[in-house]
Amino acid sequence: MSTTPTAMPAPIPEEAQPPINSLGRIVGALFDPVPTFESIARRPSWIAPIVLMILVGAGMGAMLAQRVNWDQVIGQQLENSPLASRLSAAQRQHQLEVGPERSRIGAYVTGPLSGPIVVLFYSGLLLGAFNLFAGANLSFRQSVAIVAHARLPAVISSILVIAVLALRSPDAPGTFDPQNPLATSLSAVLPAGSAPWLVSLLGSFDLFILWMLVLYAIGFSAANPKKVKLGTAFAIVFGLWAFWVIVKVGATAMATL
Repeated sequence: MSTTPTAMPAPIPEEAQPPINSLGRIVGALFDPVPTFESIARRPSWIAPIVLMILVGAGMGAMLAQRVNWDQVIGQQLENSPLASRLSAAQRQHQLEVGPERSRIGAYVTGPLSGPIVVLFYSGLLLGAFNLFAGANLSFRQSVAIVAHARLPAVISSILVIAVLALRSPDAPGTFDPQNPLATSLSAVLPAGSAPWLVSLLGSFDLFILWMLVLYAIGFSAANPKKVKLGTAFAIVFGLWAFWVIVKVGATAMATL
């Protein structure tokens, strides 16, 4: 008695695979990045993460403006800055008078705007790097979509900052550090008065920054895996990051000479 072999179903072509919706992409970019970024590259979209960045950024900006004792923060920054010794008494007093109000206004303005501006900057930078060094042949729209979703850890960080500020009194003991509000970078282990270049160096090793760097690499590799191997993507992303850290630390060291 002969049996007829059962035909295996044909694989679904990539173009026919159902797209992931906006909420699925936001969650997937954080916790299941490879298939999510493959979907993003096929059908680029960036509106949902950008709107989320603007809303959360506006909330964090308002909390920074209202819940941080900027008089104390500016005073502490002047005390710790090696450049402060070059200021005259009048200049120092001027900074103490105008600095807090400028910081409050700046928090309101930069809160909602910083996210989209950073996305555009990194989209252009990474697009140029991957097209030049890896022949990725990606479009600016694809790059914006990848970067917007890869920067979602920054949204999580902002939400946590909002929670911390909501629970913290502006007059609580200790100075709130706007540069490292969650103490998630290695600079948090340094004692007060550490060399500014060392603070700058260790501040670059931040949990959320490293998370975003990993997502950049995965995202651009998933967009064109045939030309951009994952190892190449990591080399490009972390190479650019290392170059920036060297420049930043060097500039900080030069400024304090």
